[in-house]
Formats: sequence, structure tokens, C-alpha cells
Amino acid sequence: MYYVCSTFRSSKHHLKVREHKILGPMVDGLSILAVNSFEFTGEKMSKISLVDLAGSERAGKTGAMGKRLEEGGNINK
Repeated sequence: MYYVCSTFRSSKHHLKVREHKILGPMVDGLSILAVNSFEFTGEKMSKISLVDLAGSERAGKTGAMGKRLEEGGNINK
């Protein structure tokens, strides 16, 4: 599991921590396909990323302006 963390000051909080958690398990599988007496073996590997995004508060309650307001608006896109 990976953590991405940033800290900054806002008018509502003296020190605000925005933390995102990223879980990325790897999944692999083996498939065997038989066509006209020929056997083909293939391996597939996949990764799924599950992300918990921080910053779901209402923009009006944060007092954010400028870059912080724009960042908050883009966080859940």
C-alpha cells in the first residue's frame, strides 16, 4: 500500500494534512487454449488500483482560495 501525503495551512485549519491511500494488488493467471491439437499457454498479469481520495469537504466551508480551491475542485474528477 502506498501513501501520498501533503500538508498545508488553511484559514479553517492551522495545519491540514491531505492523505491519499493507494492499494495496488497484482493478479496473475495462467490460461491454456487447445486449438486443432495445438496447445497454447499464455500468462496474464493485471494490476488494479483502489484509491481513497482525501479532501471531500465542501469548498465553501474550507475558506480555500486560488490554487487550493482549484485543487479541491479537481480532486474527485
